[in-house]
Amino acid sequence: MKRNKLALAIIVAGAASITLVGCNDDSDRPASYRTNVAVFDGHAVGCTVTINGGEFTAEANTNVAGQYTFRTVGERIPSGSVVTATGCIDADTRAPLPSFLGVTQGSGAVASPFSTLAVAAAQAAGGDPANLSQAAIDEAATRIAERLGLGKYNPINPKSANYVSNVGSSAQSQALMTTAMALSTLILAIEKSGSPSTASAAVSAITQALLNSENPVDLKTTAGVQAFLASAASGANNAVVGGILNTTSGAVAEKIAQIAASPTPGAAGAIAQKLGQVLSDPESTIDDVGSTPTENLPPINVGTTPKPDDVITGGTGSSN
Repeated sequence: MKRNKLALAIIVAGAASITLVGCNDDSDRPASYRTNVAVFDGHAVGCTVTINGGEFTAEANTNVAGQYTFRTVGERIPSGSVVTATGCIDADTRAPLPSFLGVTQGSGAVASPFSTLAVAAAQAAGGDPANLSQAAIDEAATRIAERLGLGKYNPINPKSANYVSNVGSSAQSQALMTTAMALSTLILAIEKSGSPSTASAAVSAITQALLNSENPVDLKTTAGVQAFLASAASGANNAVVGGILNTTSGAVAEKIAQIAASPTPGAAGAIAQKLGQVLSDPESTIDDVGSTPTENLPPINVGTTPKPDDVITGGTGSSN
């Protein structure tokens, strides 16, 4: 297996940037617009990318950097529309990525592990869950960044959210990528522990636990991860969701802390890669994660763009 690891987020993430391009060569024809959605935590390929409402038509993934294109005629995709990326594969590790949420922001958007939590927080605040108000998403993004100790980082800003491009030279980008891989692995483990519907509710529960925390959540220690997931479980809206979170905590808390506390993104990526292989195995269970050896793994390369002939192809974009 190739030892490369990239950062994943969708931008419309985060997480990539959405760029809207208008053109109208004939005054009798309505303007057409192109929306580029980039998915990253590492570059994500093979994704099915959707935008709420079923109003827009999207093309298949054609770019090695996880870019997905939506084309609309006569209208732009409204700001505040919720973007979802599912079925993604990390272009370097070949490991699966969990589902991510993003939100359009004018001429751009972001969908990454961080934006996933920000969108979930904004949806929990009320209003139309498919068309988020700017006030709700701004407040959610700020609070999520604070609780995760991300400093001034804005997880929904399409101009600055993508930490992948300069991860080789920026200490902040390296820290962001390491935390993102810990969150991605946690969300993937939650998905493994429950059904799609209960997993979504569990992600909402960990989001609420973040928002309710008085201090930044400590993901770098096993005790910190356990306390965070225990808080989420106790605040869950039903016993099934709480049980999923408790099961996930018992199985992966130590591994999540190991990723988050890694000295480099490459070291974190090696662990995430190993656990991703276990989590994607249909014959494995969530308990198998805890027994997976992850000590002293060789670091993998991160932040690189794969060659066109070295990328898993497939995936679609749509508005359903």
